[in-house]
Amino acid sequence: MSAFVRDRYTWLSYGLLAFYSFHQTAFGPIMPFLRDELKMSFTVAGMHSSAFAIGMITAGALAEPLTRRWGRWSMLWNGGAGLVAGAILFALARDPRLTIASAFVMGTLGSLLLTTIQATLGDLHGERRTVAVVEANIAASAAAMLGALLIGWLATTPLGWRAVMFLMVGVFGLLFFTNQSGGATPPSPPADPAEANPTDSRLPATFWLIWLITALGWRRMEPGLLGAEYMNEVAGLPRGTAAGLMSLFFLSAVLARWLSSRLAQRFSLHRLLLAAWGFSLVGFVLFWLALHPVMTVAGLFLGGFGVANLYPLGLSAALGAVPGRLSGAASARMAMCGGSPSSWRRKRWASRQTCWACVALMGWHWCWWCWRRA
Repeated sequence: MSAFVRDRYTWLSYGLLAFYSFHQTAFGPIMPFLRDELKMSFTVAGMHSSAFAIGMITAGALAEPLTRRWGRWSMLWNGGAGLVAGAILFALARDPRLTIASAFVMGTLGSLLLTTIQATLGDLHGERRTVAVVEANIAASAAAMLGALLIGWLATTPLGWRAVMFLMVGVFGLLFFTNQSGGATPPSPPADPAEANPTDSRLPATFWLIWLITALGWRRMEPGLLGAEYMNEVAGLPRGTAAGLMSLFFLSAVLARWLSSRLAQRFSLHRLLLAAWGFSLVGFVLFWLALHPVMTVAGLFLGGFGVANLYPLGLSAALGAVPGRLSGAASARMAMCGGSPSSWRRKRWASRQTCWACVALMGWHWCWWCWRRA
């Protein structure tokens, strides 16, 4: 196996994925403040993450044909610019309909950036894609953690939490103008002359199995999207404290992904997935039980530690299951994994019972599959 080399485009991909992750996860710490300002109900507040998720589904459907038409370079920077535009609209809006619409714009255009990053890292690093994908997601988790802290701090200042959205405009501009030359160019999809039927664009059944399991497991990211609101409303923590505690979720994600990037060179991909599912199941149950604030915070940390690797490891397994020329299509479909909008109902015991039963069943099947492959 060849050595893992981080070239300039690899570092750019890490930075852009961190930029995307910052916006994707910002809804969690922002929502308590936005809900108070706009007098939104709990249900309307949850529609923002659902709108972003629907945008991800839309991007997954559009990414492949748009990439063929415009190329990866355009998809990379136009997707990032669209994410910035949606974030500015979100910060300026004073009506829930506009904030929800802006969340959809961010999810759709921003996820075009996401699919391009995923596909290009897989193509660039080949059999070392697991290390590249996990390291990129370390940067993403670090950005999410710092974002939660920054939003919580700015909310206590005269600038307010909206200042962080305008700060990100400068970050994107810096990334753009410092990477217009010098090798920071997305690689083209590799050709595979050994394939018997190069015109067949269908993704194999193995890919769809991995996609389904990853999509179901990725739903455990709900604490990262609505955790601050949940801790404020259900666990009884103050809004500022709840927003700040969200950094624990992302801190645990950074630690988990750093550890996974080291272990990926020693253990099989499927054993790492097995461990990730175990941590995420335990943390998820502790968090949503909400029997005590300490238990809720512990569940937040353990859940973040486990769920952090479900998507990057699942993505690596999915990219490894398809021919190189289909990496773009596979990445676009994998982006849909995060786009399963939920109806998040508070204090509905029956809904929780059903959700936990589904999680346990999915976890059992995933663990069995990983054990068979390990």
